[in-house]
Amino acid sequence: MEYTFAIIDANASSNLQLQMQLQEHGDFYFAGSATNAGDGLNLILKFLPDVVIINLSDHAHQCLQMVTELHQYLQSIPIFIGVSKTKNLAYDAIKKGFFDYWLLPHYEFEIRKTLLKLRKQVPKETVPTT
Repeated sequence: MEYTFAIIDANASSNLQLQMQLQEHGDFYFAGSATNAGDGLNLILKFLPDVVIINLSDHAHQCLQMVTELHQYLQSIPIFIGVSKTKNLAYDAIKKGFFDYWLLPHYEFEIRKTLLKLRKQVPKETVPTT
């Protein structure tokens, strides 16, 4: 049960903190990061991560537009989790199909709840090794 994740966030310290918190869970592997929606789109198309975490505090419109644009290129869309300083963008994120929405600063408890919900609702198949 391994999930790959990517982060789209212009804030380097927030990005690194989130990377560390997710990798502590053992079955989440970092695929890459981007600082804007354009680079994020390229990252998603290149690595096809299972989960994409997007900081919507900066450039929310471009990031939400990127999510819509992905439907043109991919058969299976990644799971999106929005992050922001306020709840103002939560409605827009949910309407775009985001799996969850976290408020900054990152709280380990909220991250853990989302990851457990993700494992339960979208289990990764385990491949038997023989």
